[in-house]
Amino acid sequence: MSMNGPERGGTEAPMVRLGVIETLGVLLLFVVVWQAWVSLLQVPAIVAPTPLDAVRGIAANWQTMLRATAFTLGAALLGLILGTALGASLAMLSWLNVFIAGFLLPVALVAQTVPVVVLVPVIARLVGYDVRSAITIAVIISFFPTFVFLRGGLSRTPAGSADLFTVYGASRWQRLLRLAIPSLLAVLKITGPGCIFAALVAELLMGTPGLGFVISSSVLLLKLDVGWGAAAIALLISVFIFTLAVGMERRWRGLWT
Repeated sequence: MSMNGPERGGTEAPMVRLGVIETLGVLLLFVVVWQAWVSLLQVPAIVAPTPLDAVRGIAANWQTMLRATAFTLGAALLGLILGTALGASLAMLSWLNVFIAGFLLPVALVAQTVPVVVLVPVIARLVGYDVRSAITIAVIISFFPTFVFLRGGLSRTPAGSADLFTVYGASRWQRLLRLAIPSLLAVLKITGPGCIFAALVAELLMGTPGLGFVISSSVLLLKLDVGWGAAAIALLISVFIFTLAVGMERRWRGLWT
């Protein structure tokens, strides 16, 4: 083995498939519980539709749903990419320079305690009541966890790992790469769905195009099947991003085991 490449592992593919099966099982359980809740408690349709009604609401308004999904997904992914890149860059710099870490780490820890709902009006006032606010909120949501998790992953290495890197003659940048990628993939499981939620909240509060606006307008128009359908789409996107991050993390770890 060398630090130039991983040994080939044969377990990563089954682990990824297992993760997909687990996710599908959770989604199926969610639909069953949703249907049972509406049916057994006889919840009025004006409060909560059945899963089938939500699907019909999506189908009847598929063009609106498609445009709204594109807006929400675009804002969330752009914010995720920018926030992750910024958080990872500063985390790596703080690992290389202790003075940067001493300045940024306390700020990042405090900022994580601020609720998203509180940030939206402030950000909207600063950058405008449009999609830029949703993107900015997504950047903030992804930046701080990325910085904290990645900085922690780089600092708290497993016992003996430093000696192992030394034995194989790894450079400082090779050590950084081997330590950073697992932590980065792990934090995507949090920041990916979090950015979808952040975009939804921003759209809902500001009335900008997206799934959040579809949800808020459907409540006003008493079209609950459309609103729940939009929420279901957002849930599916979040679950897909989470599953993708889990699969990438397991595959990366499988390459080195």
